[in-house]
Amino acid sequence: MIFFDALPSYLQRIDQKQYRQEMVPEWLRLYLDYETLECLMIVAGEYRHKKQILKNENSIKYLELTQNIEIKEKIDKDKSQFQLVLDQELQKIESFILYKYQDLLQKQQQLQEQIKLMHLQVSINKTKKEQLKQQFYELYKQQLQYESFIQSHINIMQQIQFEVQYCFKIEILIKDRAILEQLIQKVDDDMSKTCKLLSFNFYPYDPNTCRKNLQKYSKRKNTSPINIYLFGLFFGICIVIVVILLLMRLEGMLDPENELLFSPIFPSIRGGGLLLIYYWLLTLNQYIWIKYQINYKLYLGFNHHFSTLPEVIKRVSFLSTIFLLLFLITCIQVEEIAFKDYKNIIKLLPLLYWIIFLGYLLIPTIKKLNGQGRRWMYRMLKGALFTHFLCYDGRYTFVLDQFVSLFSPIRDLEYTICYYSIDLFNDNKEIINYKKCDQGQRIVGDICLIVVFSLKCLHCLTLAKKNGKFLNTLEMWNSLKNLLAVSVGVVGCLNKFDKTDAILWIILASTFTIFQQYWEIKYDWLLLQPNTKFKFLRSDLAYINPYFYYFLVLLNMIVISAWAFTISPQMYLYLKIPNQQLFMMVVGVMELTRRFIHNQIKVEKEHVLNLRRFKSSKDLIYPFEQRDETVNKLGLSNAQNLSMLEFQRLSQEFTRNTQQNFNRQEIEILLQQPYDQQKMNTNSQIDRKDIRKQLKTEYYIKMIEQYT
Repeated sequence: MIFFDALPSYLQRIDQKQYRQEMVPEWLRLYLDYETLECLMIVAGEYRHKKQILKNENSIKYLELTQNIEIKEKIDKDKSQFQLVLDQELQKIESFILYKYQDLLQKQQQLQEQIKLMHLQVSINKTKKEQLKQQFYELYKQQLQYESFIQSHINIMQQIQFEVQYCFKIEILIKDRAILEQLIQKVDDDMSKTCKLLSFNFYPYDPNTCRKNLQKYSKRKNTSPINIYLFGLFFGICIVIVVILLLMRLEGMLDPENELLFSPIFPSIRGGGLLLIYYWLLTLNQYIWIKYQINYKLYLGFNHHFSTLPEVIKRVSFLSTIFLLLFLITCIQVEEIAFKDYKNIIKLLPLLYWIIFLGYLLIPTIKKLNGQGRRWMYRMLKGALFTHFLCYDGRYTFVLDQFVSLFSPIRDLEYTICYYSIDLFNDNKEIINYKKCDQGQRIVGDICLIVVFSLKCLHCLTLAKKNGKFLNTLEMWNSLKNLLAVSVGVVGCLNKFDKTDAILWIILASTFTIFQQYWEIKYDWLLLQPNTKFKFLRSDLAYINPYFYYFLVLLNMIVISAWAFTISPQMYLYLKIPNQQLFMMVVGVMELTRRFIHNQIKVEKEHVLNLRRFKSSKDLIYPFEQRDETVNKLGLSNAQNLSMLEFQRLSQEFTRNTQQNFNRQEIEILLQQPYDQQKMNTNSQIDRKDIRKQLKTEYYIKMIEQYT
């Protein structure tokens, strides 16, 4: 939906950027149809504006304009249609507000009951207590979204009230705004109640932590001057180091093919650099998701421990600075420019970086670095490994896909371990025999390949088991695709011993590359849909600009060719490609770029599916069971009755909705329908797009301008 584009500048007072940011993307179709309303006001607004100008400048033209019957009839027609559309839009909005308000009231009452049930337990289960704590965070998030929805309409009603008074000289929406403002106060009270329950029951000795966690869900904050300074400092240091390294390379140093100096240590440095690039690309993914309001937290299953974008940028910048400094010192020593007396110490610097990076990645005990995020990663890995015994979740396959693009850094890590284990402290001046660590002698990467794609096959079987059918289904074809990937890696591995398998490898790799490309576009990204608004794409695009998708698809077609070399790196030896070490680095970067593209559109697709279902948050779960004896003690039915009474009081306040014509079941059915079948009954009497086409706004604007 395009807002504000047609409205004259002298009527335009809404902060467009802030209004878009405050919208809940999944509820987009439930917002006021401002586009149609503004189109119905353009002619009347232009007419009023022109009258004011001509009244002071040209009285004859003024009389001719005010006596134009055709323009007056057009304005009267627009006025009647405006009132009809506005009335139907308000019915839609108020119906959803009532539905959501009752839903939030009931959830809050149920969580209060869960608190009472928890305190009645003889021994509290820590897992259930943690689950219940997370439900309070989820409820707070839903209340915040609901408040944002109401506040947006208060602001837009205020603007419409001004515009209608200017264009049609009628008073509207005064009572509606007053009711919504009262409702905002009620929602604020409910949110305060949720915060108090959360803090008192789960953070009795550390309320500050509770407040900090809740602040992550609140309105976006501007980047602080300290963050800007630190990032500028990091960026400046990195530029200086990179320039020094480039100058050294131009002088003939740092040659990865030079077996006497730089070549033995290069794979260790390359692996750390590839991991760092992967981290930066994930940060870029997060930035684009936030910019376009993609709810990636919902798909990835993040709880209140998620990291904000400034926090992620701080960490990756810090790791990048460490990497480049250690890289520069190592290069200076390897090329024997300086630090000649510290050779045995400096040669350990690449290993030190691996320890720092893997320690940050794997150790979940440091609060400052979001240790809970690592625990989330371990839960995803557990699900990916044992999904056949658990409930299938598409996030597990998404996590496995990340490892597919990390085969190159994994092999470089294997090389690093081999390199330092052969002769960690070599006192001789002879160069260590790093050839023993060559990729042709190692199989850890190949084992990882077989394990990952075998698990992906298992995921397909689990999903087929859940659906009750396997033959001639998408799960069957996806399983065959993953088995084909395994065969590419196996044949590439066998080529270490028998070079005659190269032709078979080329055939399998080419077949899989084409198959994988089609599968990603058609099923993973949900593109190539028939009869769509955007050719070869789909009608609903979260990134708005279709050329962005075309660019990513074309770029993916280029970089996907690197995939076969990623799972079969020894093939470049047989193909006799020059500068082999740099070639493998380029292949690794291309594969990471492909993963960046896949993550970007895959999460966007999942967001669109949630948007089609109006799903903006996770469903709440209630871990403590309500037994008969505890129900009698707590009087749970009274809590439910209180919720209904509060809802009834609110429904009677609205001018267009009473308890008689509000149908909760009807709205629930609506929200469960597919996106293309959703149609509000209160909104079905009029075709908005057809109205905008038949307005002939430009014709009447030109007629008014003739009096200039």
